[in-house]
Amino acid sequence: MREWLSRLERPSRPITAACFDTRLRKPLLFGSAARGIRRRLRRLGFDVAEPVSFTVTDTPGPLAEGELEQARDWGASLVPANVATAGRPR
Repeated sequence: MREWLSRLERPSRPITAACFDTRLRKPLLFGSAARGIRRRLRRLGFDVAEPVSFTVTDTPGPLAEGELEQARDWGASLVPANVATAGRPR
């Protein structure tokens, strides 16, 4: 992700971006990759939705119970933001 973000250019028109991460719910594990990604995107000039974290049951996954539905709902909530900016003139 860091490499991809380092090559990303400032958008020429308003673009809304979204970021998320997955995490284990274990003691001594804290922080959010999504918050760091959001900071980088904002510095580049993107409008960025609030970051979201989804819980996984183990390092390789899967998502914890109920998280897939939350992820779908979150994704659906992003559509109006993208539709609103898609029709703007360049």
